Amino acid sequence: MGTPDTDGAQSDAGADQALSARIRKAMVVLRGTPRVLKLLWEASPASTFGVIALNCLLGLIPLGQIALGKMIVDTVAAAASTGMAHNDSFSSAIQQLMPQLIPILVLMAVLNFLNHLLDPSVRLLNQNLGALLTRKVTVMIMEKANSLADISFFDDPKFYDKLEKARQESGHRPISMLFNLALILRSSMGLGSMLLVLLLYNPWLAIVVTALAIPHLIVQFQHQEESWKLNDWEVPEVRRMHYFSRIATDRDTAKEVRLLGLGDYFIGEYEKKFKDFHDRHATLRLKQWTRNVSLGSISAIGYIGACAYIVFEAAVSRITLGSMTLYTGAVSQIEGGLLSMVWGLAGLYESNLFLNHLFEFLDVQPAIATSPAGGGRRAPERINEGIELRNVGFRYPDSDKAVLEDVSFKILPGQTVALVGENGAGKTTLVKLLTRLYDPSTGTVLVDGVDIKELDLEDWRRRVAVAFQDFGRYHQSARENIGIGDIDRLAMLDVIEAAADRSGARAVVDKLDHGFETLLGAWFSNSDRGADISGGEWQKLALARTFMRVPPEDKDRDNADGNSSSDDSDSPRHTALLILDEPTAALDVQSEAALYSRFHELSRGRTALLISHRFSTVRMADIILVLENGKILEQGSHEELIALGGRYAELYNMQAERYR
Repeated sequence: MGTPDTDGAQSDAGADQALSARIRKAMVVLRGTPRVLKLLWEASPASTFGVIALNCLLGLIPLGQIALGKMIVDTVAAAASTGMAHNDSFSSAIQQLMPQLIPILVLMAVLNFLNHLLDPSVRLLNQNLGALLTRKVTVMIMEKANSLADISFFDDPKFYDKLEKARQESGHRPISMLFNLALILRSSMGLGSMLLVLLLYNPWLAIVVTALAIPHLIVQFQHQEESWKLNDWEVPEVRRMHYFSRIATDRDTAKEVRLLGLGDYFIGEYEKKFKDFHDRHATLRLKQWTRNVSLGSISAIGYIGACAYIVFEAAVSRITLGSMTLYTGAVSQIEGGLLSMVWGLAGLYESNLFLNHLFEFLDVQPAIATSPAGGGRRAPERINEGIELRNVGFRYPDSDKAVLEDVSFKILPGQTVALVGENGAGKTTLVKLLTRLYDPSTGTVLVDGVDIKELDLEDWRRRVAVAFQDFGRYHQSARENIGIGDIDRLAMLDVIEAAADRSGARAVVDKLDHGFETLLGAWFSNSDRGADISGGEWQKLALARTFMRVPPEDKDRDNADGNSSSDDSDSPRHTALLILDEPTAALDVQSEAALYSRFHELSRGRTALLISHRFSTVRMADIILVLENGKILEQGSHEELIALGGRYAELYNMQAERYR
């Protein structure tokens, strides 16, 4: 057991180490400031330079003002000491003082005018720069998300937390950091000049006044770190709050919420999350308020003592009244400047903590290694040897469960292969591997004998046409909803119309008031060009989007005979692989039959993959693969699998029984 002295020494050493560690951590966090300054400069060099320059000028104006105040007081005091106020008339005193005071008053007016001119000018530049910075950061987030060629990140909750944090902070945090940087710059200029005044008068007084702010600064750093940790912890909780709020107000869930009486339940869930959120913040705010009041009281006593010392110096005639005005003004300015610096640095520290989330997101490296643009091998315009999966296995990020295990099969050129199996068997995952939205965890995907990883990623994806079961609903015009299937031909209305004809979407568009230029979706249904459509109609548009990549048969055959070039911008590129993943989930029976009839025509001579629960459709495939628990259980033609009497025959008979 240590003695009281050793215990005290150890306690002091521990406190010193904690303080030292906190200061080091603050320095590390603040290291992100140059990166933010770089963002500011890239957003607008002119506005950034203007903000810096004008804040420097504004920071120096208080020094000029109190210096001129000293000159006025000393001038008047000198005149009073000569007895002018008693011996001369008021007009005579004015005549004698004005020649000395007019230049000073003019300078004060100029400084006052500059202050009123520069302050709104800085606000104007800040607003302009803040808007440009927000745009830049938002675009950076969008570009980073777009640069992730694979979609594995979007299956990872940790990635979503990073993305959510980056999105949350991108709207206001850069502007907050800009404000704090401007505040620090202005305060440092004024503070530096005032400290110089005090240093020339009494160095110890300057040191004491400055030292009073250090505990406040350290505590503010601690406050910001506490707030950051709380916010970091609660990001998933806040997302859940937003989720409950959205469910209670969202159009897609409105029917079930009302029919099942779920409104009060989700409101209650929101209230529970909010109470926990609010209680934690309220406790932290009270603790921080107590610290601020305590430190503020100590600082106030110190500053009063400094001013009292200066007044005493003037009372015993060690300094002039003007000097007293100058030094007390300097102490007051230092107090305000140090307080502004403390809050500015604390805000900068806080912004750095939060913007680290942004930089962490921007520094995320894609899981799929892609070659530079044009650096990979060109993807084949046609499948000549086939597409082969060799011993392919796949696990989702941070999961120990294999979705696919040792999957091997080959799709021959011009062959249609169908995948069947229960939900979760791995069918859609295979589609994602073929389109290289993922890379397999084990095994290889080969395209004409070449590892798919060696192909130029963008070039390969341009050769693939896919209709996903979870298709996108873009709240844009009908023309854009279809045309973005082949973005290079977005302006070619004739091509868009042809794709709409083949998918059955033309009937949907013909009913719209403004045809292909009608804005779709609930967001715009109240506008003069807006309309909302049903799920089946959305699916037809999504299929048309897929068919934008599938050339009409006559041009396709010309390409096959070598009569036209697929590189011609006016000609559709050839689709090497056509994939339909449960494309009829929202279609009626008649539309479904028409679509599969069209698919049968489109897939003739093409390499195609079809996923469907409809066995009446699946039987048209050349080869059928039966997946179960991530493995291929059976494969063969419809007739072969029925004759086998295995799992496929069982599923087929179960479905056929429903229609007897």
